[in-house]
Amino acid sequence: MKRSELEKDAAYILDKFKQLDYEI
Repeated sequence: MKRSELEKDAAYILDKFKQLDYEI
């Protein structure tokens, strides 16, 4: 995988965690 793709995945996961925090 390209580094940029890994960074995109990491940012996507972080966004998902942030949404979960807001929902709780």
